[in-house]
Amino acid sequence: MALYQGQVIDCGVDYLTCTSKATSSNSKLREIGQVLVTVEHRNGNDRLPWRDQWYQGEYCGSVSFGVGEQGTVLRLSSGIANDYYTDAISAAENVSRLDLQVTVKLTTDCNRTLRRLEKAGIEKESKLKKPRKVRLQRTNGRAETLYLGQRSSDRFGRAYDKGVESKLPFYENCLRLETENKRRFAMTIANAICRHPQPSRFVYYEVTHWFANRLGISHQAAIGMGLIRVPATAHDCDRRLTWLRRQVRLPVEDMIRRYGLEIVLDALGLTHYL
Repeated sequence: MALYQGQVIDCGVDYLTCTSKATSSNSKLREIGQVLVTVEHRNGNDRLPWRDQWYQGEYCGSVSFGVGEQGTVLRLSSGIANDYYTDAISAAENVSRLDLQVTVKLTTDCNRTLRRLEKAGIEKESKLKKPRKVRLQRTNGRAETLYLGQRSSDRFGRAYDKGVESKLPFYENCLRLETENKRRFAMTIANAICRHPQPSRFVYYEVTHWFANRLGISHQAAIGMGLIRVPATAHDCDRRLTWLRRQVRLPVEDMIRRYGLEIVLDALGLTHYL
């Protein structure tokens, strides 16, 4: 039994947390964080203060970084994580979490595929003295996310319907496979992916091999892997425009019909755009 039937359309780094003990203004990791926050802000995301228990800094889009007594921390997610992970890893002293993903456009139904993978996982674990956790989350009777292992463990996997999660037509009937690697595994994989001449193929093998091993099914080679450029991540300004289009346009049009464009723009303080 194969892991999936379909075409790989995307794979890479999906999330990254790395740290450095340096706290001074010349910290390379801090410099990268500041640059990427600026990039995300220019892309239309809000630039906001950010802090957690140990660090204080800024958050914008898919980037957050902070400085504290522990040093400097940088967290990247989604496309920006895949675009800049080599810069972040090279500037860091430690990588505490590294998530990898493979996205497949299935030729079979995603709901049925997830149920099949759940069945394979339960069968594999039933043969072990200490079976690991296999859980399929369902919504309205439809399979959505398969979890393998404990979230607190060093390695944790999830497979889910990317089309349902993203609500984007591009990802309709797409299976997303993700591995969440922490602590020693994160650092080992980070060093390996930076050294590999073909990072996408390394990620593909790492993710699919882990899932195949955990589920007790055959591993698929990355021969003929055709990557298609995925749509850009929606930014804060994009989401606001969507909200304006859906929630504001119709009542504003009604007001314009009643009072005229100039009066409505004056009420909004926008007459200078006439």
